Amino acid sequence: MNRHRALAALNGRASRYAATVVVALQHVLTVAAEVGLILPLERVAYLA
Repeated sequence: MNRHRALAALNGRASRYAATVVVALQHVLTVAAEVGLILPLERVAYLA
């Protein structure tokens, strides 16, 4: 019984962690998209 409870707690923690990572990635992608929309040509010219 203890093992099952521990697995459930671990699973809940992993789910919360995964959700946090997904939200953080969405924020990063949103910021990158906004910056990319504002300065696409400058960035390409700078990298090239």
